[in-house]
Amino acid sequence: MLGWPNLADGATLSGGTWASAPFARANMQSSETALVARTTGITTAATQFQVDFGAAVRLRLIGEIFHNAPEGTLRRISAGTTAGASDTYAGDWEDFHGITYAEDGIEFQAEWWGAELSAFNYGNPYIGVQPLPWDVTARYWKVEYDLSASAVSHLQIGRLFMGPVYQPEYNAVYGLVDGMVDNSQIQQLPNGGIVTYPGRVARTVQFEFPLTNAGAEEYRIREMMRRQKTTGDILYVPYPYEPDKRQLKGFLGRMQELSGMNSIGYMRRSIGLKLIEKV
Repeated sequence: MLGWPNLADGATLSGGTWASAPFARANMQSSETALVARTTGITTAATQFQVDFGAAVRLRLIGEIFHNAPEGTLRRISAGTTAGASDTYAGDWEDFHGITYAEDGIEFQAEWWGAELSAFNYGNPYIGVQPLPWDVTARYWKVEYDLSASAVSHLQIGRLFMGPVYQPEYNAVYGLVDGMVDNSQIQQLPNGGIVTYPGRVARTVQFEFPLTNAGAEEYRIREMMRRQKTTGDILYVPYPYEPDKRQLKGFLGRMQELSGMNSIGYMRRSIGLKLIEKV
């Protein structure tokens, strides 16, 4: 799945108990992922928010980037025709984390990026992401979290994603390349020594849709490139219905280039895409 556009930015957020500046609830709508929002407590009444889009919108993906959700956190999503209602979609309490950290080779950490990178602000690099089982159209949404049994003092979210998805009939071909880009810098000194400036590591992915149907599928991906350019949010969610893989490998990114669409036959197209994580 490729989630776009991020409709959360134009919505009105309310509810829960969130801190004032510089950790206000509205920071979830900022493209600066280091500008985080934090609650003032961890009761379920505090760790929630409501979303009013002003009109009914179609959503399929909800994601939280650079969060601090502890292991064992639960999330519940609902949508309705009035604020706080669940008559359109009533989700169950579900595990926030798809990763079983003790079993997947990753140690759950307090400082995910290293102390020198203000890790407390940046939070967990493995996004929270919840694909809905079908497209849901509603004006009013509510997202609740239950971390009341944990030892943390607040919930943090650096960036909120809520939007529809592009999911083609034919998936990406085998040969997908997962990579990383190190934003650290090394300065060579005149005496031969070096000074290092650690930076965050951004994940990358390169893949090809080998068979894209001409028509709506083709136009949807062309519109994604036109609107999102190389700066706009794209939520990359591989293996959308395998919770561990989608959290381990998924990320909020942007396109590194605007690729050309290949005509490979009658009513048949193909295209390759390159994405890099927004850090």
